[in-house]
Amino acid sequence: MNSSFEHALAHHLDTIRRKDIKAFCDTLIQDERLTLILPNGTLMQGYDAIAEFHQHWFADPDWSMTLEQLSTTQTAEMANALFSVVYDDLDPDGKPYRLRYFLSLTFVLEDEQWRLLLDQNTMLPDHSG
Repeated sequence: MNSSFEHALAHHLDTIRRKDIKAFCDTLIQDERLTLILPNGTLMQGYDAIAEFHQHWFADPDWSMTLEQLSTTQTAEMANALFSVVYDDLDPDGKPYRLRYFLSLTFVLEDEQWRLLLDQNTMLPDHSG
Protein backbone atom coordinates (compact mmCIF):
# COMPACT_ATOMS: atom_id res chain seq x y z
CA MET A 1 0.00 0.00 0.00
CA ASN A 2 1.31 3.43 -0.95
CA SER A 3 2.36 5.28 2.19
CA SER A 4 0.66 8.51 1.06
CA PHE A 5 -2.65 6.64 0.76
CA GLU A 6 -2.04 4.89 4.07
CA HIS A 7 -1.47 8.29 5.67
CA ALA A 8 -4.55 9.81 4.00
CA LEU A 9 -6.73 6.91 5.15
CA ALA A 10 -5.43 7.11 8.72
CA HIS A 11 -5.99 10.87 8.74
CA HIS A 12 -9.54 10.50 7.39
CA LEU A 13 -10.43 7.95 10.07
CA ASP A 14 -8.83 10.10 12.76
CA THR A 15 -10.98 13.10 11.77
CA ILE A 16 -14.05 10.91 12.31
CA ARG A 17 -12.79 9.63 15.66
CA ARG A 18 -12.12 13.21 16.79
CA LYS A 19 -15.42 14.43 15.26
CA ASP A 20 -13.45 17.26 13.60
CA ILE A 21 -15.79 18.45 10.85
CA LYS A 22 -13.36 20.93 9.25
CA ALA A 23 -10.52 18.42 8.99
CA PHE A 24 -12.97 15.72 7.86
CA CYS A 25 -14.34 17.89 5.04
CA ASP A 26 -10.80 18.54 3.83
CA THR A 27 -10.47 14.78 3.12
CA LEU A 28 -13.47 14.74 0.76
CA ILE A 29 -13.91 15.28 -2.98
CA GLN A 30 -15.32 18.82 -3.02
CA ASP A 31 -18.06 18.38 -5.62
CA GLU A 32 -21.16 16.46 -6.71
CA ARG A 33 -19.25 13.20 -7.29
CA LEU A 34 -19.04 12.61 -3.54
CA THR A 35 -21.39 9.76 -2.58
CA LEU A 36 -22.50 8.34 0.78
CA ILE A 37 -24.64 5.23 1.21
CA LEU A 38 -25.84 4.78 4.78
CA PRO A 39 -26.34 1.36 6.43
CA ASN A 40 -30.12 1.65 5.87
CA GLY A 41 -29.62 2.16 2.12
CA THR A 42 -30.16 5.94 2.07
CA LEU A 43 -28.20 7.50 -0.82
CA MET A 44 -26.67 10.95 -0.40
CA GLN A 45 -24.76 12.75 -3.14
CA GLY A 46 -22.78 15.94 -3.32
CA TYR A 47 -20.27 17.62 -1.07
CA ASP A 48 -22.67 20.12 0.53
CA ALA A 49 -25.29 17.55 1.58
CA ILE A 50 -22.71 15.10 2.90
CA ALA A 51 -20.76 17.77 4.79
CA GLU A 52 -24.00 18.96 6.44
CA PHE A 53 -24.97 15.39 7.36
CA HIS A 54 -21.59 14.82 9.02
CA GLN A 55 -21.75 18.16 10.84
CA HIS A 56 -24.96 16.98 12.56
CA TRP A 57 -23.57 13.48 13.16
CA PHE A 58 -20.34 14.78 14.69
CA ALA A 59 -22.36 17.05 17.02
CA ASP A 60 -23.97 13.95 18.58
CA PRO A 61 -21.79 12.99 21.59
CA ASP A 62 -23.37 9.56 22.13
CA TRP A 63 -21.96 7.43 19.31
CA SER A 64 -18.75 5.52 18.96
CA MET A 65 -17.48 2.99 16.48
CA THR A 66 -14.79 0.37 16.29
CA LEU A 67 -13.26 -0.53 12.93
CA GLU A 68 -11.38 -3.63 11.87
CA GLN A 69 -9.58 -3.24 8.55
CA LEU A 70 -10.29 -6.25 6.33
CA SER A 71 -8.57 -5.30 3.08
CA THR A 72 -7.02 -2.54 1.01
CA THR A 73 -6.69 -2.32 -2.76
CA GLN A 74 -4.85 0.42 -4.60
CA THR A 75 -4.04 1.50 -8.14
CA ALA A 76 -2.14 4.59 -9.23
CA GLU A 77 -5.22 6.84 -8.98
CA MET A 78 -7.80 4.96 -6.87
CA ALA A 79 -7.77 3.09 -3.58
CA ASN A 80 -10.33 1.24 -1.49
CA ALA A 81 -10.31 0.15 2.12
CA LEU A 82 -12.86 -2.30 3.55
CA PHE A 83 -13.69 -2.39 7.26
CA SER A 84 -15.91 -4.32 9.60
CA VAL A 85 -17.65 -1.83 11.91
CA VAL A 86 -19.28 -2.07 15.31
CA TYR A 87 -21.28 1.12 15.90
CA ASP A 88 -22.77 1.99 19.29
CA ASP A 89 -25.26 4.81 19.86
CA LEU A 90 -28.39 5.80 21.77
CA ASP A 91 -31.84 5.89 20.18
CA PRO A 92 -34.08 8.99 20.64
CA ASP A 93 -35.35 7.52 23.94
CA GLY A 94 -31.80 7.11 25.28
CA LYS A 95 -31.74 3.33 24.85
CA PRO A 96 -28.38 1.92 23.69
CA TYR A 97 -28.21 0.04 20.40
CA ARG A 98 -25.49 -1.56 18.31
CA LEU A 99 -25.09 -1.87 14.54
CA ARG A 100 -22.67 -4.14 12.71
CA TYR A 101 -21.85 -3.34 9.10
CA PHE A 102 -19.22 -3.24 6.41
CA LEU A 103 -17.69 0.12 5.52
CA SER A 104 -16.09 0.56 2.11
CA LEU A 105 -14.14 3.78 1.51
CA THR A 106 -13.03 4.60 -2.03
CA PHE A 107 -10.51 7.38 -2.55
CA VAL A 108 -9.22 9.04 -5.73
CA LEU A 109 -5.88 10.75 -6.21
CA GLU A 110 -6.42 14.27 -7.53
CA ASP A 111 -3.88 17.09 -7.52
CA GLU A 112 -1.55 14.82 -5.53
CA GLN A 113 -4.14 14.47 -2.73
CA TRP A 114 -6.11 11.34 -1.81
CA ARG A 115 -9.76 12.36 -1.35
CA LEU A 116 -12.80 10.32 -0.42
CA LEU A 117 -15.14 9.67 -3.37
CA LEU A 118 -17.46 6.95 -2.03
CA ASP A 119 -18.43 5.98 1.53
CA GLN A 120 -20.61 2.87 1.38
CA ASN A 121 -22.04 1.20 4.47
CA THR A 122 -23.66 -2.25 4.17
CA MET A 123 -25.57 -3.68 7.11
CA LEU A 124 -24.63 -7.18 8.23
CA PRO A 125 -27.47 -9.67 8.75
CA ASP A 126 -28.76 -9.86 12.32
CA HIS A 127 -27.90 -13.29 13.68
CA SER A 128 -28.98 -12.54 17.24
CA GLY A 129 -31.81 -15.06 17.17
